[in-house]
Amino acid sequence: MTSQQIISLLKQVRKHGAGYTALCPAHNDQKQSLSVKETGSKILLKCFAGCDTQAIVSALGVELKDLFTEPKPVKNAINFQSKKIAAVYDYVDEAGEILYQNVRFEPKNFRQRRPDCSGGYDYSLNGTRRVPYRLPELIEAVSNEADIYLCEGEKDADNLRTLGFAATSFKNWKSEFNQYLKDSHVCLIQDHDKSGIRQANDVCKLLFGSVASLKTLDFYAYEPLPEKHGKDFSDWLESEKQNGLSLDDITERLCILTDNAIVWQPDEQTNIDAEDFEEAADSVKVGCTFGELQKIELPERFEIVRGLGRGENGLLNAVSNTGKSTMIRNTAINLVLGKPFEPLTAGGKRYRVAIIDSEDTLTFLRSDLNKMQADLGEAEKELIAENLFLVCELSFGDEDLKLNKPEHFGRVVDAINDFGADFVFIDTVTSAFAIRNENDNSEVIQHVMNPLKRFARLTDTGVLVAHHIGKAKLENGETKEGVHRGRGASGFGDKSRTIFNLDKDGDDRIVLSCPKLKGEKFADTVFKYDKDRRLFERQGETRTNTYYEILLDAFDETQGYKRKDIDEILEGEMSKATITRNLKTAVERGDLTKVKGIYTKNAQMLTSYSDEYLSINSNGLSEPES
Repeated sequence: MTSQQIISLLKQVRKHGAGYTALCPAHNDQKQSLSVKETGSKILLKCFAGCDTQAIVSALGVELKDLFTEPKPVKNAINFQSKKIAAVYDYVDEAGEILYQNVRFEPKNFRQRRPDCSGGYDYSLNGTRRVPYRLPELIEAVSNEADIYLCEGEKDADNLRTLGFAATSFKNWKSEFNQYLKDSHVCLIQDHDKSGIRQANDVCKLLFGSVASLKTLDFYAYEPLPEKHGKDFSDWLESEKQNGLSLDDITERLCILTDNAIVWQPDEQTNIDAEDFEEAADSVKVGCTFGELQKIELPERFEIVRGLGRGENGLLNAVSNTGKSTMIRNTAINLVLGKPFEPLTAGGKRYRVAIIDSEDTLTFLRSDLNKMQADLGEAEKELIAENLFLVCELSFGDEDLKLNKPEHFGRVVDAINDFGADFVFIDTVTSAFAIRNENDNSEVIQHVMNPLKRFARLTDTGVLVAHHIGKAKLENGETKEGVHRGRGASGFGDKSRTIFNLDKDGDDRIVLSCPKLKGEKFADTVFKYDKDRRLFERQGETRTNTYYEILLDAFDETQGYKRKDIDEILEGEMSKATITRNLKTAVERGDLTKVKGIYTKNAQMLTSYSDEYLSINSNGLSEPES
């Protein structure tokens, strides 16, 4: 066929450059998403909404071979039958009779075929009735008022079926298919790429009004969005299995995710036609030279809280009832008043501050803040009243606030921006974000830390998030070392620019430390707690010996020690794994020598760790050495 013959089959054709744009016949196109160009002996069809070429030619009633303007060997049934078949998906009618099949070959390629009268297959569907995948199961599920899942491809639908769900593919969905889903509750699982989002939106437009409810679900919503070839439901299912979840656990989790999925609304969706898409892509500048960077006017970075400026997020770790919330509220008040609260704030400038509290009640929060400001003057109280924004006991319908739910995220971002906050505190991370397994690094990064980073960027605020230290870590002594001491996966700490730790030191004192900070760290700082006024008052600086120092101090320079002797001496001080790690470090640094299994302390240590620090007085506070 010629390009003009193909164009004659299309609607709303428009000349564009060396080719044409038109409405794509393979989806419910509202703008000219289809590009048609003739290059040499071939007609190129490109749908910028993501429809593949096979879907387009099928919708036109032609075949792939018709896209060649000159005679060219085509892949007939014999050619395809000689290829390796990876999977065959049967499309059947209401009675279960096969109408046609979608065949997947290796390397990945799809071809549709229908049974012929001779017992073989005809690789053409001309005149064949089209139906949704797994039609009989779909009809039965709808009659039983079961939820229906639509996904981009038969493989995903089959995998959903293994979990006991009714599922079909929305690939090449047609409006006449809606009759099978009438008044049902539908969740559409989209592939995580731009093409998948466009296809999902087009199908939602076709379904809207025909079904009782319509949701969309993207398991990788907070990962970078590729143009195509993104992750899908089958990828998610496999990752959950690799994480050790049983099929029952995965089924339960999918139900929870479905309950919290986005309700699709037509006014929130947009159409992108081919010309607009090309222009948008052409306008993106990828990278710059260092010379160009030197000329760009960039905003000056300044820290609002120690180690944190706008668009940056940090972590405050502590065991329950240590004083995380009190420390957050004390810091917030001092930021609003422009007062120093060392070592966290330097003072001198007033800020507008927001606190997102997902643990306390409004009653307790108000009482707490009133105690903290009781000794302040009226002018200072007025500053706090106008410049401290509180989000507490927030729910949307019967759903509590979860910042990784897109609709919740958007509402809170808008509220923070309307208020004009400079800094935001979130108390606590596991209360404010929906997360099933906080020990899963991938889940923590995707569903907590990436949205948190995006939140800081969209609100142009610094963000400090409170997090718990787990009881198991506390009992095992693991909280005495390492950068991330918080509960759960290391991703919490890895994706935080700054980490503060809060430890109890008796009944009325806490110690604030800073294991991770890009810049000059501060010494461990002691605060005394005034219970009546709900205030922390800085007492001074202290320093706790590290495990490395404790190990070296255990050695007498006049004798050597076997490993079992070292274990006995340090029993109760640290675990054997910690001893092993620090022994290895000491030998590598030259502070210890190991010969035939005997460790000895070098007379001239290469690692100095005492002279450079302040001495500790009887109260545990720092004093300058005389």
